[in-house]
Amino acid sequence: MERRPFGIVLIVGPGNYPLFLAGVQLLQALVAGNAVLLKPAEGCSAPLQWLVDQLLERRLIDRDLVQILPEPPASAQEAVRAGVDKVIFTGSSENGRGFLALLAEQNTPGVFELSGADLVIVRQDADLERAAKAIAFGRRLSAGDTCMAPQSVLVHENARIGLTSRLHELGLGELEVRAFADDHAALVLARENPYGLGASIFSADEEAARTLARQLPTGFVTINDLIAPTADPRFPFGGVRESGFGTTRGAEGLREFTYPHVIALRRGRALPHLEEMKTGDEKLFAAYARLAYGRWRQRLQALREFLRAARQRGVAAGVSPANRLAANPRAEDKTAASAAGTNTRK
Repeated sequence: MERRPFGIVLIVGPGNYPLFLAGVQLLQALVAGNAVLLKPAEGCSAPLQWLVDQLLERRLIDRDLVQILPEPPASAQEAVRAGVDKVIFTGSSENGRGFLALLAEQNTPGVFELSGADLVIVRQDADLERAAKAIAFGRRLSAGDTCMAPQSVLVHENARIGLTSRLHELGLGELEVRAFADDHAALVLARENPYGLGASIFSADEEAARTLARQLPTGFVTINDLIAPTADPRFPFGGVRESGFGTTRGAEGLREFTYPHVIALRRGRALPHLEEMKTGDEKLFAAYARLAYGRWRQRLQALREFLRAARQRGVAAGVSPANRLAANPRAEDKTAASAAGTNTRK
């Protein structure tokens, strides 16, 4: 088994982080062995052209491996119709649905990183000052144009006044804040959100926060921070539900630019799957399944059943006495003696 590059990858970049998001995708696609068609968002060609120029000047890539397409959306659509092997799309959920429909016409696989509308959960024991500052940071980062910007805040009912007063001090009075009574109620509210890109939890109880994080239907969860940890290059990143599918960045993101190619070689002459079914095969297989995959206490009994089924299968296969004698002439005397003994007892 080996990982193989897809071939030609189309990367449709976003307008909010044109160098960071599309740039990392470009580098991973190239490292995986692909050629890349790079479609920048409108007004975003310059930073990506700079990156490609740096790679060319240092002779890290061949000139033919990367082509920057015109910025209008039609150029990406034309590339798909002309034929590409995989697409990495970053953008809004609405635009993503339309582009996904185009890929479906060609059966072209893709990774879609779409809108966020992310959630912040503030537990009763949270540092409210820290939570408020983090929410303000997320709302104002990149002039508010961030897919993971917090759109809704869930706060424990006993901490609501403390948090909202701090948010009003920071000029975030318009932000939606909803109260919950316990973590279960917070999960119920969180699951109403159709998006699943990221979420943040603020709590002094790390284990309780982890337990809550494991139950959130999102691709990424930060605890006692917001957005910044997602830039760590070791972490994969991607959404679920209306926030898309597939992964970018990290080891998993690199694998997205390859597919597994498998070669299986059969050695030996045994090909039991080509033989016709015989009586007892179902017992033999059932015993083997328990022997191979059962709990260890069950395996000894399964071994006995397997051996018993194998013997019975041999008898049921209908090997005639004549054939047995032909294969083993010395068995003739034993067979006769056995028959004589049987007749005597009768």
